[in-house]
Amino acid sequence: MEASGMAEARRPPHVAMLVTPGMGHLIPLAELAKRLAARHGVTATLITFASTASATQRAFLASLPPTIASMSLPPVDLSDLPHGASLATLMSKECVRLVPVLIGVLTGLMETTRLVAYVADVLGTDSFDAAVAAGVPRRYMFFTGNLHWLTLILHLPELDDTMPGEFRDLAEPVRLPGCVPIPGTEVMSALLDKSNPS
Repeated sequence: MEASGMAEARRPPHVAMLVTPGMGHLIPLAELAKRLAARHGVTATLITFASTASATQRAFLASLPPTIASMSLPPVDLSDLPHGASLATLMSKECVRLVPVLIGVLTGLMETTRLVAYVADVLGTDSFDAAVAAGVPRRYMFFTGNLHWLTLILHLPELDDTMPGEFRDLAEPVRLPGCVPIPGTEVMSALLDKSNPS
């Protein structure tokens, strides 16, 4: 093994984690990073959005162990989106518009760390194209919701193809494998209107 290969093998594995806006997204990914560090010697970079930077978020990030770095993506102009666009739509569009920047960030991490994986939570999956383009070998979706929600999300393409009309108009409950039937009107609000981009 040549010297550069030996040096690479000695560097700890590194994971880049995209944190979509909100402390409820930051804290679980930070906890995952801490566990990966403690149990497997992994280092991590938490990548946050400038649009949601706050004093609380900065203090939280500063309190993390030295094995966990953080960096913020630049602000994105979303003024062209319709007034009243849902939070899910805003986050999705922000993710998509940041893909070119994220490619640069991940490429830089590929050069300076032993980047082995990219993790995004369910609202950041639009960013997987950046990880592919940067050559990150593994990509994972970090999902902290319940099994019912996950099953619904995984079956949405099939439901979209086979279900006439809107969830809210269904006479029968939505039936998902391994889940109790759920009335269409109780499906998460972002899914009640197929014409809504979220």
